[in-house]
Amino acid sequence: MCVSFDSPRRPALERFLSTTDQPLVLAKLVAEWSDDTFLPGRIVTDTAVANPHLDPSDWGRNVLLAVAKDRLDLLDFTQAGTVEAVVRGTQMSRADLADKYRRVLRALPPGVARERLCEIALLRTREAEEAIAAAIEAGFAPERQRDRVVFFYLTQQWDRYKAVDPDGELLYAAYLAVHHSADLRDHGLTWSIINVARRSGRPDPAVRYLEENPVSKSRESGRGRGPTGGYSSDYGSGGDYGGSAGWTGGSFHT
Repeated sequence: MCVSFDSPRRPALERFLSTTDQPLVLAKLVAEWSDDTFLPGRIVTDTAVANPHLDPSDWGRNVLLAVAKDRLDLLDFTQAGTVEAVVRGTQMSRADLADKYRRVLRALPPGVARERLCEIALLRTREAEEAIAAAIEAGFAPERQRDRVVFFYLTQQWDRYKAVDPDGELLYAAYLAVHHSADLRDHGLTWSIINVARRSGRPDPAVRYLEENPVSKSRESGRGRGPTGGYSSDYGSGGDYGGSAGWTGGSFHT
């Protein structure tokens, strides 16, 4: 459904798509809102929202379209993919639609939906900024205590962090768990903790680890290996929240 903005056919096409009740055309419009593809273009967005005959009737599917058409009763919040689709929707070019998705994120029910939102918040993608804002404003946090501690720390919610980990022991335990993990995904989380500590001036678990486990002279040549082979003196180059790795979801691998 590609047509240029200055095409003389555009107004007629928009009128047709906004009012048609032809099943094949409606099915094509619905397909343009598939949750695992690119966001729909502006003409598809405008006409689908305006068309009274277009109804995303399948429960648990077509999340983006269901929110756009105010059919929140069709959303299945027991599926992590529902939250992922809603987060994507916050990138819609239409401000009124983007706000709809933001409101849904701030009203997520407890359980899978909130857990997934908190996971996305630590991925450090463009969509993660929306997830962070929603989680903080709504007061969401992971259910597991250690996950909650790390979440508060990495999102720099210092009052909430101090309330659950006043002496830093829980964060240090989480750091040790990911530091010794064989899962490469955890190494991004290690750098995330280090970088936030460095930027915020908070006690660095990596420094404490070195103090308690000093590197011998025979291992000094490996100091630049990062979290898997010792502590790098320059903190590496992971960037915010561990660069592109970040926290890739799930629990923190006990």
